[in-house]
Amino acid sequence: MSRRTFSLALAAVLALAGASAAGADEIELDVEIPSLADEPFEVTDAQLRWGLNEEAGSGAFAGGCNFLSAGAVGDTGGSKVWTAQDGHFSTRDGAVTIEKPVAMSQGVRFRPVSFADRCKDADGREVSASSPRGTGIQAVIDGGTGRVDPASGDATIAWEGSVTVVFYGGMTYWWFTDPVLEVRDGRGTLTATASGYGTSRDDMSAWDRLPGTKIVLADLPEVSLRGDKGFAAQPAYLGVEIDVPSGAPAQRRTGENWGSFPQSFVDFQEGTGQQAFWYSSGGVRDVAKPATPLTVSYDAADPTPSDPDPDARPKPDPDEDGGGDEAEPKNPVRPRPAPRPGVTAPPAPAAGTSAAEALALPSAVPAVTVLPVETAPAASSEAALADTGVNRAPAVLALAGILLGSALTVVGYRSRWLVWPGSGPRKGQS
Repeated sequence: MSRRTFSLALAAVLALAGASAAGADEIELDVEIPSLADEPFEVTDAQLRWGLNEEAGSGAFAGGCNFLSAGAVGDTGGSKVWTAQDGHFSTRDGAVTIEKPVAMSQGVRFRPVSFADRCKDADGREVSASSPRGTGIQAVIDGGTGRVDPASGDATIAWEGSVTVVFYGGMTYWWFTDPVLEVRDGRGTLTATASGYGTSRDDMSAWDRLPGTKIVLADLPEVSLRGDKGFAAQPAYLGVEIDVPSGAPAQRRTGENWGSFPQSFVDFQEGTGQQAFWYSSGGVRDVAKPATPLTVSYDAADPTPSDPDPDARPKPDPDEDGGGDEAEPKNPVRPRPAPRPGVTAPPAPAAGTSAAEALALPSAVPAVTVLPVETAPAASSEAALADTGVNRAPAVLALAGILLGSALTVVGYRSRWLVWPGSGPRKGQS
């Protein structure tokens, strides 16, 4: 039973007892119930729930989609799209579970993610890179231990476990391990040790382990510790300025969605090639990059409610200019999929490439080359009509004339100032 629930239950019992006594002997009880909400307390099984941003569960321009996996996947042998058979993906690993919203008869609920469903939204539809909405996938880490002092606004909670962040279906990935939440005077910081694998533009056969690096996963400007179950907090992103890594696109600082994850977070991504997934770079997918709220529950068995409503997720930013985010990575050979609306197909295989090579996935993604996460949006309906060369104006005017003439005819007959040619007024009419 939570502290607040206990207090309310005790208050109800004392109130009933007081009412009974008053009715029998006309004695009123004035009982002051002490508040437990401000007392420091220990946590032994706290829960952290977070999906980083919408992009972490979105459709990708190659490899199917981006997703999360439980545990530190380690070395997969190179930059390649994961399959169910290779066993890289994990729904659970120790205290870590990967969940996503699923539409059920009782409403939308979070459920553990299988490999087959990792690219599907709450309604079971495959996510697309042409939409800003993703799967809503989240990492859930239980077993957090620490101390919370609601009165001072201070807290320290540490978790054990790893979460792998997989982009382009597995072509680039990294993981964070053992996150720690520090809250001081109502301001919080979530840190962890990040690692992964990277390669080089000069030698794309290279596949090097990135050294463990402590990074700030999230800055939390406002954290209230007075909730009886825990709290939800919005990580800083909007309006956050950073210095972009070498070779990465400049940060766009206009529009509704501009901002960034913390500087150390983005700096680490220079080794993974994911730099511009984590800050606004002026592309059409900037709307999916802002950090999503995270939730901390003091008791994993009685967690703070988390809203899995897909309608609460991002909508396109009308201010975006539709510019591309970054250049294609210079991989050896890659398949040439059929273009989708708003998506530029990768370059065709070089002359002399065999059929087998043309169908092979790239063996590596250059860490110093930024991955292609965005393209220009599909043309608007007006532009599409203009491109066909068909002038619709005469047809529209003709239709408008027919409708207007029909309306005037009806009005004329009803008001009797319009008659058929050759016919005179009826008897009794002037």
